[in-house]
Amino acid sequence: MTTNRSISWIDRSRWDVLLAAATQRAPQDPAASIMAPPARRAAPARASTPAPAAPPPVAVAAAVVVAARPHYPPFHSDSQQLDERLQALVSWIESCVDCRAAFIADDNGLPVVEHLGAEQSHIAAASSILLMLASVRSLMRDSGGWLSLKMSSAVLHVVEVETRWGRFGIGVVTDDTLPLEFLSALSAAVESAFHGETSQGEST
Repeated sequence: MTTNRSISWIDRSRWDVLLAAATQRAPQDPAASIMAPPARRAAPARASTPAPAAPPPVAVAAAVVVAARPHYPPFHSDSQQLDERLQALVSWIESCVDCRAAFIADDNGLPVVEHLGAEQSHIAAASSILLMLASVRSLMRDSGGWLSLKMSSAVLHVVEVETRWGRFGIGVVTDDTLPLEFLSALSAAVESAFHGETSQGEST
């Protein structure tokens, strides 16, 4: 015969023992059994390298570049002979500029002085230019001057001069147009070569 009993009859001291035993056998919380990883130690702060200072602005002076004008030595010849002065004139031309040919011809198309093997076509063209300039000068009541003519791959420059022996043309054949400064110097050199002064100051 089984007798139903209430737990109220259990002795208080025994109850405490049973409760303590049950508490010790209770499973632990799984979450509590997982060990947290050790805290990562903070890396020591590196000494910050200061950024290089920007170089001070460089003041650039605005320089105005002025192209120097070409300088050509004046023509001079001590000879009293016209043919020698004309030879010296053509040599002076060759020393001043890079040219294919240099020559002196009269208005009839006849060469007087030839250097560097001037072509006959250049001399003939120079003669025609002299005739054209003569017509222009007669209308303008002026003498002297020059004209540049493009011929195929070259440029023919003709400087005219009126002398007591007639009209002559000094021809210079180049790859490009000659500077006006040289053509002006050439005009002065032509006058000096044809109208050179003697030691007494008289024109030859």
